[in-house]
Amino acid sequence: MKNLDKLNLKDKKVIIFDLDGTLIDSIGVWNMTDQKLIQDYSGTIVDLDTVQIDRDNFLHNNTGSDIYIAYCQYLIDKYGLSITDPNELSDIRKDVANEVLKNDIGFKPDVVELITRLKKLGYIIALATITTESQLEIYYKENQKMLSEMNIQETFDLITTKETVKNKKPYPEVYLKIMEHFGVEPSECLIFEDSYAGTLAGKNAGIEVVSIYDKYADVERDKINDIMDYFIPDYRTFIDGCVKKQFRLLSSADDCHELAKELLRELYPGIDFWTATYLDTPMGSYTSKYRINNGERSRDTHSPHFTYKFAKDEFLRITV
Repeated sequence: MKNLDKLNLKDKKVIIFDLDGTLIDSIGVWNMTDQKLIQDYSGTIVDLDTVQIDRDNFLHNNTGSDIYIAYCQYLIDKYGLSITDPNELSDIRKDVANEVLKNDIGFKPDVVELITRLKKLGYIIALATITTESQLEIYYKENQKMLSEMNIQETFDLITTKETVKNKKPYPEVYLKIMEHFGVEPSECLIFEDSYAGTLAGKNAGIEVVSIYDKYADVERDKINDIMDYFIPDYRTFIDGCVKKQFRLLSSADDCHELAKELLRELYPGIDFWTATYLDTPMGSYTSKYRINNGERSRDTHSPHFTYKFAKDEFLRITV
């Protein structure tokens, strides 16, 4: 595992988020849903940790486009459920979970702020999940709690779902498709994942992975720790320890003025006077003139033109 200080966000173009357990707090819903199904249709009481470990192992070791139908068949066979049709069980499973997904599921703390900041900085934001499109539509259209904070469908530049790929994580297909779609290299991407399978998928694609803590992944914590690149206990840690440290967020004219002074003093130590034109800043576009009485005009730079790029867009043009 590398220190977060080693992560250079300015080398990245595409930031990719997993959904369940990474973007939203939803893993516990499926644990409780499967526990209820097993008890209702077999009379067997299974603790939640066992339910999750069992499901994670099945999903990790099996592939195919109908993976959740196969998982329902697995539950039928293992626990001798009174329902024998996996499609019927799958429909019941969705119905049991959907009410919670509509009313109780929310974003993980501070992730909306992080995505908002990344979007303002010009990054491409993608969602890589094997969740079904029908389940995502609940978050798009029916979960008012989530919609009040961020509309996933409108915010993300690309969303992949179970229907998008043939091979689920830990196969890297979903990440390879995202890179192909945007024409980027692994070194230009960064992934946020919570699970072992998702982290392994990212590593199999050659992409750096930030592991975001989720208590439901504790059962695989040691395996995650062995392969992840970076670890954060929460998104606030990433915002404060990485984004804010690497990017100057301009919220006032004074912020722009101070940045201009810092840049010019560094580039031309003997500078005396310059004109700065600000383009599409939070305060609009305007021109300001500056004078520092701590040196003479540099004689070997008659009228250099310097453009500073911030958030992948030109916003400050300085003429000395």
